[in-house]
Amino acid sequence: MLFNSWIYVIFFAITIAGLLILKRTKFWLLWLLIASYFFYGWLNPLYLILIGYSTVITYIAAIMIEKSKTSPPGFQPSPSPPAERGSGGEVFRKNRTQ
Repeated sequence: MLFNSWIYVIFFAITIAGLLILKRTKFWLLWLLIASYFFYGWLNPLYLILIGYSTVITYIAAIMIEKSKTSPPGFQPSPSPPAERGSGGEVFRKNRTQ
């Protein structure tokens, strides 16, 4: 499905209409997932294996990241620099004027 084809314009219109209908429900993300799978599978259905694998791996990684948000025992994050030092931009400006 090419972006400059009529079939894409129809697909896009259906996708946006479905999104507008479902945007206040919990199904809008599922709708976009199905639409993206349809879009990628249109050209070559074998691409669905790749995008499915990518979706599963990303979902598992997100769950693992969410579970690891608590620090392990004995872990202390490094302190952030004091606010009065800024982000380092003043060093660049200072060196540039010299």
